[in-house]
Amino acid sequence: MLAEFVMDSRKKDKLLCSQLPVADFLQSFMVNEDTAQGLASEDTSRKMAAEAKEQWKELKATYQEHVEAITSGLKQALPLMEEARLKQAKLQGALEQLQAKKQVAMETQRAAQQQWQLQQEMHVQHVAEIRDRQRETQQEVERLYQDLGSLMSQAEQERDKLHRHQAFLQLLCNLQNQMLPEAEAERQPPQ
Repeated sequence: MLAEFVMDSRKKDKLLCSQLPVADFLQSFMVNEDTAQGLASEDTSRKMAAEAKEQWKELKATYQEHVEAITSGLKQALPLMEEARLKQAKLQGALEQLQAKKQVAMETQRAAQQQWQLQQEMHVQHVAEIRDRQRETQQEVERLYQDLGSLMSQAEQERDKLHRHQAFLQLLCNLQNQMLPEAEAERQPPQ
């Protein structure tokens, strides 16, 4: 785009520069013609034409120097512009890759956060279930302790009964043992 602009400007400058000396010459000629009104000789006109031609050559040389400076500047600038364009394209590609990586990282982070939240919810639910089971187990243990207490009191009562029955049985055995020798003595004939 810059090269086209410079080439277009160069054409316009060239056209203007080629017309300026002629216009200048004509103006100078008209001014001198008006003042001299026919007094100027053919030599003076030739001399003025030669001066105008010299000025035109100087302008043309200056113009040519400027054109060459612009051309050499363009020759140096165009590779730099191309290099800058390539660097810009590389940077744009790198930026797009970074944005894609950033997007992937954000999605990964979002997924990890959702996974973490899900795990936290499952953990909370698991802890609640464990507490419920612990509460139920505690209630069951308390109920079993109550049952054990009642069974122990029943066992104590049964032990008391057993001790009473054993004592009674012992008493009966003692009585029977005492009665047996007397009964045997009564059964045995006297000698």
